Amino acid sequence: MLWDAETGECSKALDCGKAVNRLAFGEIGGRTLLVTSHGNSLRLWDPRTHEQIKELTGEYDCVGRIAIGQVNGRTILAAVGNWDNQTVQLWDPQTGPIGSPIYLMHKGISVNFSPNGCLAVTTRLGVAVLTPEFLQFVVGTQ
Repeated sequence: MLWDAETGECSKALDCGKAVNRLAFGEIGGRTLLVTSHGNSLRLWDPRTHEQIKELTGEYDCVGRIAIGQVNGRTILAAVGNWDNQTVQLWDPQTGPIGSPIYLMHKGISVNFSPNGCLAVTTRLGVAVLTPEFLQFVVGTQ
């Protein structure tokens, strides 16, 4: 459900069809979008119209935490798997998963992009920081 911040009332329930695991807000292509995770997919929503714009499907059994950030001016989604998955998958919001998952030494708990383009991944035993240079290598150029 989406709630109106001014009135505190429910503005509309999103027709997700499944339970929402996680969500994130961010700017993609000049528009503010809501990204939700469902099973092995990410769904992009327009929060003003409550319409689903796109569904991106990946290899995860269950997509966990998600983050939206920039890698050299390109919008990238990052997701860690739920349960015992020890990977981070980068996603292009237009086309889906980018390359192979990045394997971690331990299960990823959360992901966040910093303003300078680093991707921090919290694990059970610490934090892995992926630099913009490393992410650019994974993402490639377009």
